Amino acid sequence: MRTVVNCLATAALLATAASAAVPGQFQADKARARALLGEHRYAEARQLAQQLHGTMPDDLAVYALLVDADIGLGNLDDAEKQAQWMIDLGLRQPNVPGLVRVARLRMLFGDPEGALQSVSEALARTPDSNRDRRATLIGFGGWLELLTGKTKDALAAADTAQHLSPGNACALAVGERARAAEGTPAPKPGDCPCDVSFY
Repeated sequence: MRTVVNCLATAALLATAASAAVPGQFQADKARARALLGEHRYAEARQLAQQLHGTMPDDLAVYALLVDADIGLGNLDDAEKQAQWMIDLGLRQPNVPGLVRVARLRMLFGDPEGALQSVSEALARTPDSNRDRRATLIGFGGWLELLTGKTKDALAAADTAQHLSPGNACALAVGERARAAEGTPAPKPGDCPCDVSFY
């Protein structure tokens, strides 16, 4: 009888340990998927994100991983569906990650004005204390202005972003491109130098 009780107690402890390990593993796998995206290993990142989605279907960060992987793979229709799920799931909270991805997709679908609207909404929901993210979003807005031929507006956005966060990579790149815009080929959406996948 004591052996059975000991076995049951051990099993309960193992179950508790396993359930505690799952959230940690889930977070570790999300970090791994982000790292794969950073290495441009989009197919692997998407596969891992799909596994994570099976574990936690309503996790906004997992949807973000799926969108980013699909954009990297050129699966824009799938990315659009996942981004729409992000927006739908995040209606009850400030959903900056969804807005940022909608902006990227609108840019890639040739709608810079619509993308600017999404960036403005994302910026309005990003705290003032998060200066670098705000600067990146402003710089991204500058890139969108550049796509519509508004070089002066793009340069002004880049300057504002650099003032907010000196050395911000997106602001620096957009400012440089805006200053060199005259006499150079028009920029393409896919050439965007701003990494807004931080959400």
